[in-house]
Amino acid sequence: MKGCLVLQRRFAYIGHELAILLKEKHGIGEFCAFVHERDSLDFLRMQTDVPYTNLILDEDIQKRYKNESLDTKFLERFEREYGNVWSFISVDRVIRYGQLVREYPHDTSQYSYEDMLRIVQVYAKELLAFVESENPDFIFAYQPGALGTLVLYSIARKKGIPILTIVPTVTNNRNVVSERFDRMTWVERNFSANLKKKP
Repeated sequence: MKGCLVLQRRFAYIGHELAILLKEKHGIGEFCAFVHERDSLDFLRMQTDVPYTNLILDEDIQKRYKNESLDTKFLERFEREYGNVWSFISVDRVIRYGQLVREYPHDTSQYSYEDMLRIVQVYAKELLAFVESENPDFIFAYQPGALGTLVLYSIARKKGIPILTIVPTVTNNRNVVSERFDRMTWVERNFSANLKKKP
């Protein structure tokens, strides 16, 4: 089996430990990863614990938009298959609103309308190619709060690739793993099953 990890920010080190655990305890033989920080990428390239067949870096994808010609036909096809481009743009507070951490309130993007479309386009093309070439058996991610992560999530769902998402809870030091980022799928199934049990 091959797993694909979405390694956001500094959580790449924790994600890598998860890959080691999955390799040792469950025999997952290969991994690929969508990485969000360059030092995390460098770490993953240097380590020898887990074989990563391909590592792609978020910032390398995004900066390609500057040289990308807008391909409206591609974006129309992408929207028909994966959803409205604005759903991908709107989830990303930095691209849509120019809002970095602790900069509230702020609502002006540094990107033009066409720039935003080109950003969606470069992510869509890169992540489609990545998923098709790597063909993972599952994807493990955090809740999609960035454009690229939501694009990858949507591609996986459409292609029938199981995607496991960490959903934060209000319980201290606990998280839930779910098949959807907006639901707690296994919790809901267990709850429904328990309702059917006779007291």
